[in-house]
Amino acid sequence: MPEFILPVSWTQPNKFMLKGGETWAHKMLQSFFAERGKNYQYDISKPHESRKSCSRLSPYLAWGNISVRQFYQSILLKRTEKGWKRSIDAVASRLHWHCHFIQKFESEHQMQWRPVNKAYSELTYPKVHLGLTIEERLIKWQQGETGYPLVDACMLCLIKTGYINFRMRAMLVSFLCHHLLLDWRLGVTHLAKLFLDFEPGIHYPQFQMQSGVTGTNIIRVYNPVKQSLEKDTQGTFIRTWLPSLSEIPNEMIHTPWDLTPMEQQLYQCQLGVDYPLPMIDINEAGKIARDLLWSFQKRIDTSKESQRILSKHVRRTKKSSKASLFIKDKKDKKAMG
Repeated sequence: MPEFILPVSWTQPNKFMLKGGETWAHKMLQSFFAERGKNYQYDISKPHESRKSCSRLSPYLAWGNISVRQFYQSILLKRTEKGWKRSIDAVASRLHWHCHFIQKFESEHQMQWRPVNKAYSELTYPKVHLGLTIEERLIKWQQGETGYPLVDACMLCLIKTGYINFRMRAMLVSFLCHHLLLDWRLGVTHLAKLFLDFEPGIHYPQFQMQSGVTGTNIIRVYNPVKQSLEKDTQGTFIRTWLPSLSEIPNEMIHTPWDLTPMEQQLYQCQLGVDYPLPMIDINEAGKIARDLLWSFQKRIDTSKESQRILSKHVRRTKKSSKASLFIKDKKDKKAMG
């Protein structure tokens, strides 16, 4: 057999990604406990700050460099220290969800190829949406050229580093499936290839939940402009990954399409040349998606499948009910647009 030669890019360290291995996993754990984890619960939803304040252990868990048990036992020891309780409780909660979704996927692994709610197999997506073909919509999303700064910054950051925080992942999926009205299966593999911490048991259930095809979860249509204003107020994350917008003031960086021709010249950013114009109107697209998905969720076959899913994957208590799964907290309400 001919000798297989690895591509050079496979053998060279990538300075933009975390270093692998058990040693680096424990170094990352210790650095989290040293100081940066204290703001975990405050920064978890912010794309820039979360890169420091989150544990960043997800790749090491996914690749088996450290176990969930090791991580969990370590945080329990840290919980008693002053100033750490709230952060540790927040981390512990996500470790519980980590195991929940993996178990869910193991018991119904067909969700890798089809909606967990089988009724959604009949949901059809338009070949042309707001004047754009499937290919045009998908490519612009994949390449970070949608014209919405936070969406594009997240995709470019993900391509370069293999990591963005959970809220921004949810926004990318929402933009793909809601605003662009594309089948979730067209994006699920693409993001799986980009995530350094890809874990099938988390990826597929979460992707379906965020795309609105489970029938058991609230449909969250994330508004990328609201997310940008709330989670990257100063535009730090956007400027880091979209240098063409670096000169634009804070109050304009979230909606660069509002720049006048004179302002574009002043801030050295010509729309349509240095940075693309919005590919769609998110207000119009969001309404279309909500009308479609909410009407589908009310169907009898969708409801029956929802009951099957709940009976299989949810442990009932006296106080629990299907309705409780639809309750949104204040943060979720702010995300909607």
